[in-house]
Amino acid sequence: MRKLTVSETANELGITKEAIYNRIRRGTLKSVVEGEEKYIILDDESATSSNKQTLPSKFKRVVPDERYINLLISQITELKTANSELNKDKERLIKEKEQLLIEQRVALETIYKERDEQLKAILTLANRSLLARPVENAQNVTVDADFEEHMEKWHAEKEDGYNKESEQNKDFSDWRELKSYLKAKGFSKKRKKKIISHVKNAAETDTDIQEDDGVLYIKKERIEQFT
Repeated sequence: MRKLTVSETANELGITKEAIYNRIRRGTLKSVVEGEEKYIILDDESATSSNKQTLPSKFKRVVPDERYINLLISQITELKTANSELNKDKERLIKEKEQLLIEQRVALETIYKERDEQLKAILTLANRSLLARPVENAQNVTVDADFEEHMEKWHAEKEDGYNKESEQNKDFSDWRELKSYLKAKGFSKKRKKKIISHVKNAAETDTDIQEDDGVLYIKKERIEQFT
């Protein structure tokens, strides 16, 4: 049996002074007061029992069963394999979708290209048909309605030795009004402007080109040379 101070007892048992006082109050440690100093009566049995720390059951170490560990490892391996397969399926579906979109785009481009070619062929045939028809079928020809009236007025105003008899018998079916022709051909605005400028310049010396009230007329057999 030994008699130790509170500090010595705390060092002996490896606990705090507060824990010593708590044990004194609970009666698990004996103490005496001598003068102004409190001493702890400590025997070997008390020291041994005090050093034993009883842990709650929830803090007790549980040794896992090896079979349980193996089961968990097996389940983890299966999950990894399943995840890998899912990623492969995902990549395959993405590639299939991309390929499908590419095929659909190519199919649409082919359809629109074929339709464009068909439309161009139809327009070409229509223009050829219109150019080949005589002027007397005026309702189907893309020439201004006042074409002959303009030409007659233009010839009437010319006084440079023009023969009136030949004027009355003049056949205007071999002339075309330039703007109407360009419109029927579907030329772009930029190209039409360039053609009109070229024809105006040539009109000064070319008798197959005439201008009346700002309207340009050109012989049919010559018109393709300027377009």
